[in-house]
Amino acid sequence: MIVTLKEYLRKNWWRIALLVAFVILMAIAISRHEPFTDEGQAWLIARDASPWRVMFHFCRYEGHPCAWYLLLMIPAKLHLSYVAMSIISGVIATVSAYLILWYAPFPAYVTALLPFTYFFFYQYGVVARGYVLGALLLLLAAMRYRFRYEHPYQFIAILCVLANVTIPATLISIGILIASSVDLRRRWGDLGRATRNAQKICYLIFAANLAFVILQMWPAADSTTNPVTVVSAGNFWNIFINYFLRGPFTQYWFITLPALIVSLVWFWRRKLLLLYLLPTVFHFVFIAVKPASIFNHGLFFVYWIFVLWVSLVGLDRAFFTDRVNLWLRRLVVIVMLVVICIQISWSVQAFRTDYSKSYSGTYDVAQFIKQNKLEGQKFFMVGQQPPTGVNLFFDRNIFANNNGGGKPAFYVSTKSNKAPATLDSKTLETIERERPGLVVVSLSATPEKTLGQLRNDTEAIGYGVIGPFEANMLWEQRAFVEHTYSFFVLYDKSRFTLGQ
Repeated sequence: MIVTLKEYLRKNWWRIALLVAFVILMAIAISRHEPFTDEGQAWLIARDASPWRVMFHFCRYEGHPCAWYLLLMIPAKLHLSYVAMSIISGVIATVSAYLILWYAPFPAYVTALLPFTYFFFYQYGVVARGYVLGALLLLLAAMRYRFRYEHPYQFIAILCVLANVTIPATLISIGILIASSVDLRRRWGDLGRATRNAQKICYLIFAANLAFVILQMWPAADSTTNPVTVVSAGNFWNIFINYFLRGPFTQYWFITLPALIVSLVWFWRRKLLLLYLLPTVFHFVFIAVKPASIFNHGLFFVYWIFVLWVSLVGLDRAFFTDRVNLWLRRLVVIVMLVVICIQISWSVQAFRTDYSKSYSGTYDVAQFIKQNKLEGQKFFMVGQQPPTGVNLFFDRNIFANNNGGGKPAFYVSTKSNKAPATLDSKTLETIERERPGLVVVSLSATPEKTLGQLRNDTEAIGYGVIGPFEANMLWEQRAFVEHTYSFFVLYDKSRFTLGQ
């Protein structure tokens, strides 16, 4: 059946309007967003390293598999501006919004709001990190889940790419495949020979891909970022309350807990309880045992949407002859609306803060250096990785104590890296001896010093203080690691005079 343009527009006008609104808001947010060090680190890796070195060397220090870095290599190796990274992230988020608006099986009012939630719009969109790939791939997996037997290679390809985004995404992909294999075993006798062989090949492909991920992520002996394993009931409880019930869904446990209970009952009725629990438990155990970045926690929400998507596909009238199913579906829609509305409030606050204030201090430090024509000075950094985000705004590594002042421009977390973590007496002695023109200091490197104490310490060795260049990062509705990504700049007063 051929649909005319007029008919298409009449049917989809609200989807088109919402997608246009999404693109406009995304463009405005990206234009005002200052990439912070973690965003810049990925771009610098893509720019300064070969694909082979990324996959089999640097991923071991970064804690993420290679998918995002390899994607960024396309514009980075073409010598495009770092702005291309934000554009790529925005485009991927827009594709996710399109998939939701046109293909999600949710009621129209839920579908209309979902793209503007905190993770789909802001944290995995405006903030340009690999997590945006994870969100898109889970939506694609939800779309193809019901066809996983008819088109197994498409489904396994999505899971393989998903496994190369982050370690939690790897665990989620494993959980999805295990849950699917339980269902496959029940159906095995009804499948044809060709379908069975295809399934076997797909499992072999995924096993080979998993071996590839393990090879990438095998801990390096000289890494300084390998997290300490923590196994305790108290820690599990703390993670469950403070980072699961009060994090990815809402900030209120008394709202999140009933929402999840309703969801679990619904998944059980739809025979999808294992599909939800396995990946979620794998992800939860990982962040509880190996404390991971809080940025991973949004995948709990995105995966919840994935299973809800799968659960609402293929329902017919016969299913709702059971009144329990009918009322459960209504409750599921209600809890989705509650969670979505809370998250949209987070998006609004994040958008307003990012628009009006500096997200990270790296951009302001770089602008200060350029405006004062200081590029030719000898730079030091204090605070290890955070100051290297300044390198994003230059075509080279400007820090003499990061990788010897040469390539790569990103920070490699090895024990041999000379960049000091704190501005202690030993570091001040090194600065006094080496006399760099400028020193970029993360506020996290001076945790117990007031501005007055810092000025006294640096005045004693002939250095003045400019700053702070502040970060205003939000995680949901609260300030987050702003000291780590805010900076002071120390300058050699015997060489030049700089004002605030």
